[in-house]
Amino acid sequence: MQKKRSKMHLRKNSFFIHSPRVLLLFFLICTAPLYAAIYSRPRRVFVIQTEYFEYIFPRGAEQTACYLAKNGDALFEKAAEQFSLQKTFRIPVAISLDSDVLSVSYTATPYNRITIFQAPGEAQNCTTDNALLSAFAKSITEAVASSVRSPFWQFASDLLGMDALQPAALLNIPAAFMDGIINAAVYSDGGGIMKDSFSLELLSRAKKEGCFPTWNDASGAKDTYPVQISQTACSAFAAYIQQRWGMELFAEFWKQCGSVQFFKLTPGIFKKVYKIPLKEAWKDFENSIPIPQTVSFGTKIFKGSTENLYSLLTENHGMLIYFDYSKNAVFSVDKKQKRKRILIAENITSLSSSPDGNYLAVSYKAEKTNRKLTSCTTQVFDLQKKLFQPEFTNVRNGTFFEEREGKTAIAGFYAKDSQVQLKVFPFYETVEKTDMFTFALPENIQTEGIVPLGTGKLLCIYYYKKDCILQTVNTITRETAFYKLPVQAKNFTRCETPDGSDVFFTYTDGTPYSVSKAGYIPILEKGGALGDAYLAQDSVDGGMNGTCVADGTVYFSSSTAKYQVLKQANFKDLEKLSFIAVQKIEIEQTEMQTADIIPVKIEKINGEHGTEKYLSEFKITKYKPIHYIFKGTLFPFFPISSFDFTKTSLAPGLGATYYTSTDPLETMTAALSFCAGFIDLSQKTFTLDDNFTLASTINTTILPFDLSLSGIWSFDSQGHYDLQAMLGVSWNHFLGMSFHHLSFGLKMLWKCTTTYIDYETNTSTELDDWPNIADAYNTLSSYFNITYSNYHQSGMTSFEQYGIETGATLINIYDPQKSNKEEENSTNQFTASLSFGLKLPFTLPVFNTGNWVLCMPLAFYTSLYGRNGKSSESYAEALVAGYEIQKGIPGINLYLQRFGIKFGYDIQLYYNELENSNTDLRDFKNFMNVLVNSETDDYFYINLEAALSPSIGKFADSVKITAGVQFQMNIRKSKGKIAALLNMNL
Repeated sequence: MQKKRSKMHLRKNSFFIHSPRVLLLFFLICTAPLYAAIYSRPRRVFVIQTEYFEYIFPRGAEQTACYLAKNGDALFEKAAEQFSLQKTFRIPVAISLDSDVLSVSYTATPYNRITIFQAPGEAQNCTTDNALLSAFAKSITEAVASSVRSPFWQFASDLLGMDALQPAALLNIPAAFMDGIINAAVYSDGGGIMKDSFSLELLSRAKKEGCFPTWNDASGAKDTYPVQISQTACSAFAAYIQQRWGMELFAEFWKQCGSVQFFKLTPGIFKKVYKIPLKEAWKDFENSIPIPQTVSFGTKIFKGSTENLYSLLTENHGMLIYFDYSKNAVFSVDKKQKRKRILIAENITSLSSSPDGNYLAVSYKAEKTNRKLTSCTTQVFDLQKKLFQPEFTNVRNGTFFEEREGKTAIAGFYAKDSQVQLKVFPFYETVEKTDMFTFALPENIQTEGIVPLGTGKLLCIYYYKKDCILQTVNTITRETAFYKLPVQAKNFTRCETPDGSDVFFTYTDGTPYSVSKAGYIPILEKGGALGDAYLAQDSVDGGMNGTCVADGTVYFSSSTAKYQVLKQANFKDLEKLSFIAVQKIEIEQTEMQTADIIPVKIEKINGEHGTEKYLSEFKITKYKPIHYIFKGTLFPFFPISSFDFTKTSLAPGLGATYYTSTDPLETMTAALSFCAGFIDLSQKTFTLDDNFTLASTINTTILPFDLSLSGIWSFDSQGHYDLQAMLGVSWNHFLGMSFHHLSFGLKMLWKCTTTYIDYETNTSTELDDWPNIADAYNTLSSYFNITYSNYHQSGMTSFEQYGIETGATLINIYDPQKSNKEEENSTNQFTASLSFGLKLPFTLPVFNTGNWVLCMPLAFYTSLYGRNGKSSESYAEALVAGYEIQKGIPGINLYLQRFGIKFGYDIQLYYNELENSNTDLRDFKNFMNVLVNSETDDYFYINLEAALSPSIGKFADSVKITAGVQFQMNIRKSKGKIAALLNMNL
């Protein structure tokens, strides 16, 4: 290519918008209602200050903020004493009311903060008195434990202003063990994992089957069933070492974890403190776990099936319906035991059949549009038409029942803040959004389910202060009664049996490592009165989960250490399990009306400094996000190198990137970057280029959509420069369930450079000595993209994916340097790209092969371009064989998830930009001619690749690595090639 130093005679047409329009746009953005990433609508926000916390809360969350403020400091001091914290600190706590699922999370990036999505808890919180306060205590304890540092590292953290500089959390303690230690500390006085028999059952079952995880296994990022066994094992092990060696030695262990001890990490530090190898202590822990005695019961329905996870069993006119959350689908099993898929679904929480058997109420959790929020939704599926009805209701545990004689309704838990209401909606071939019945339930409950008892009568099951409560509600007379079940129980469902109607459930007796058993409560009469509870005394192999009765047959799910089995037995055979009657305990309604969160309101008090606002004894101030603007995290030697319409890239160089979040509400994130030279990766030596680069990015959620602004300036000592600025808008929408994902993007990119390349003449022109921006070479590009995807896992492993993805992109490039051409519209290039992808979980019906995946999952993708010399890119790829390893490698702190052998074909089409005019949709004939006459570059390939992650601190969960080798064979060129594969996701 020829290079000319003289200025190219090109006319510079201005494309800048007139100033009044820019000012008007700026005014409209600035005066729009403010949103936040954790809020679904604009809210007024206030702050309460305590010794260790800043509670940031919206109008409506006053009671929660006051309640946490009264308890938070004591929880902080307890954690500080447990972990011998030397230097205290303050934590902002952001509270949101806009999610339907309770969530409390701590992060140190870019600074210490806790985010609370307040909502009533669910049954998995049953071992705590107060789900919100317990979750808050866990986050506080995690913040304190992670912030224990040696004097040197405390000085480094203070000097750099990096809360995330945490040796214990970053390096020394794997994420699963950190979570286990936090659980053991929070519930040191009772409760938590050691009281959760349903979770501990995983460990006794694994030991019985000879596949108990080693330390290296438990400290890795397991991502197949049962995922929670790593956290459960680490939690139980943390409690074990504290009980065996005491808290004093544990405090010394944690003190050592607060400093960087190279090549030791957890095993080395453990041996240094406890004088015993970690491997030996783990084996002692395994030996301490009892193996319960069990009996054989029932027979498998699907012979040899090892690739299913059965849950939410329910009966529909003699037909069994269940949700398989390995395949993310709802299935039915008829009387001939033929299985049929009803619908594809994700995050299902309950299923309920209508009295006539024609409809299915499906309750699920789904992400809300464009925010970090979750909704609990119930939608009706028409079993005849095989379609969801468009109407939906925002309730949990949607349940069909006969509200009055001949009239069907849907009942569900409506969760708002910490309050739960029982709501009933009429159903006349459609669900009306206006409820016909509302009944307030006690505060501070963790919901489990709803069971119809009879006409106008419902049974609400929830946990209250660790007790399983059965509350009957008459929707006609509004009469109610409370009973306590003296066991931990879940999976309640009504079944019609040969003996009448019963409410079946799964329970444990509360003994650690015990096996789940079946229980039932007879419905004594049509009015819905409940009899005594009957509890099985014998434990069945694998437990009895989700028991259901249909046409005299008992169906239930039993678990192994790696999968679940659907079994059946004759109803009369239940007598073999030795049921005994246990009287349920009736509770007075007054016992259920105590509330931890006391109603409070903001009061104005005249003081020395004028009128001040108080919430109980706490002074309220206005929220000022500017306080957090300079808090952040520094990433040295990885500055921003470039950005385009799809991504922002970091590259190794002599510089750094400073990442900050302007406030705990996450209304804005920003990054600032500087580089004095990037490493030239094309050279064998680490040489630096001679350019300087300044870059910044800003992303904000203050509008209903996400807004981003990026800029980068690269220059050298001779006055050459490249200047880019990009403004982007993005918006996401979920069509029902979260895997139906629709996204939109609109971006504009301005480039100003002293170097201009004319591909049509194969020449370049370069300007020296810092020319004005108006005299440099400017281009403006606009980009609009729309993408739909429903990819989701459909099998026991992530190899097995199912769904489609399709998208379209329109691009317009305005180059005023081309305005001296004679062709019409020569300054603009208007082009497009289309894409389509398909994934199938299998192409061969080869299943039930243990850890092997031999069903040949297939992936196909094609994209049609028409810009930058490329017209098409496509590939088809099949997994020839895959193997689920899920094992930690001793000594090198790596965890191997899986290994696969893939065979594929890749084809790319190119066109010569020097011989062809720019592709433009307005000249469709030329556009298609360029694409059709493109040159082909294709090859077959075989990939040998493994998925792994480091078993080091937080990196165990956050870093995913794919490594391997690719063998290519280009048929047209008769030439082979070997290439290394390495991909790292942070």
